[in-house]
Amino acid sequence: MLAEERLTRIVMILKERGFARVEYLAQVLQVSDMTVRRDLGKGQQRGVVLRCHGGAMLAGTNRQEVSYEDKCRKHQAVKKSIAETAAALVKERMTVFLDAGTTTFEIAERIKRIPHLTIVTNDVYIVHALLASEPELIFIGGSVQKKTGSVVGGFAEQMVKGMHFDVTFFGAHSIDEHFDVMTPTLEKLFLKKRLAENSSASYVVADHSKFNKTALYRIDGLGSYTGLITNYRFSAEEQQLAEQKQIRTLPVLEQEGAEAQSEALSCEGEGVRNPTRDVP
Repeated sequence: MLAEERLTRIVMILKERGFARVEYLAQVLQVSDMTVRRDLGKGQQRGVVLRCHGGAMLAGTNRQEVSYEDKCRKHQAVKKSIAETAAALVKERMTVFLDAGTTTFEIAERIKRIPHLTIVTNDVYIVHALLASEPELIFIGGSVQKKTGSVVGGFAEQMVKGMHFDVTFFGAHSIDEHFDVMTPTLEKLFLKKRLAENSSASYVVADHSKFNKTALYRIDGLGSYTGLITNYRFSAEEQQLAEQKQIRTLPVLEQEGAEAQSEALSCEGEGVRNPTRDVP
């Protein structure tokens, strides 16, 4: 198979899978890892392939942050179910950090009446929603990512450096096939790492649409967190991998009827968009 044919095949595989590791591509194409890396290098030079974290994805695939408005319209019922499970972990007098995101927003709505609570967040929407609530509220300062309503950057990192949290709930842009938590934003990478280091307990809250997708930067493996709260259903192979990586999962039941209804409502007026599950 000629180099051009291999590159065409690689692009087709990436369109189907979203992301593929070098070893997988070498096996499918029946060539060496070095040959695949050369092909990927050519693809990146042409602007059709992006090399990242031991593999590659199509250039432009899942690299950008999704706007807050778009996030709000998706998987509403599932996010509420995940938030219910997360909120049950919060007790009186805790200091809780809520990462920016629409699922953590739902957690905020469910814990805001717990007595003597301190809530810290880098999400402008959560802050606005909690202004009239009972908990003590601390907002992390820094650069505002307007598209998502999250605060990131050096000032934010310095502020959390001297803080400690009883529990932190992290949103996730994407979780790849190896159960690594990924982000397209370098500034978020550094902030999330600092938050995890300063937390007694840390949970990733992620609905099914976040799985089997990748982004440019790796934050940590799911096994590095206290637990994962999700409605995603592992295959037998994935369950075995999760056990090997010591990933503790707190499953939630997906409200399929409510989910379908909320998805349908979110698509009204959008014409061609068809509500489907995002799990490949």
